[in-house]
Amino acid sequence: IANAGAIPPQNLTLYRGVESAFMTNHVSHFMMINGLLPALVDDGRIVVVSSITHEYVKTLDFLDNINFSKGGYDSLHAYSVSKVLNFSFK
Repeated sequence: IANAGAIPPQNLTLYRGVESAFMTNHVSHFMMINGLLPALVDDGRIVVVSSITHEYVKTLDFLDNINFSKGGYDSLHAYSVSKVLNFSFK
């Protein structure tokens, strides 16, 4: 079960300039899942947990400012965006 959830109080930039909520809540899931896929057998499955806060995100216009480098940082919005992106796992 991929169930990370972090709401940083301020815009924190981590490895290679990636915003911390995006890194913790989405990129870490992606990296872990890609590492686990070769080990899955038969009925093996991976569950990715999101959050109801994904409903706060109404458009995908955040994609050109995913690290909030253009300003406008809001911790709840950063968290919500990272949870919307969790729906991209298939």
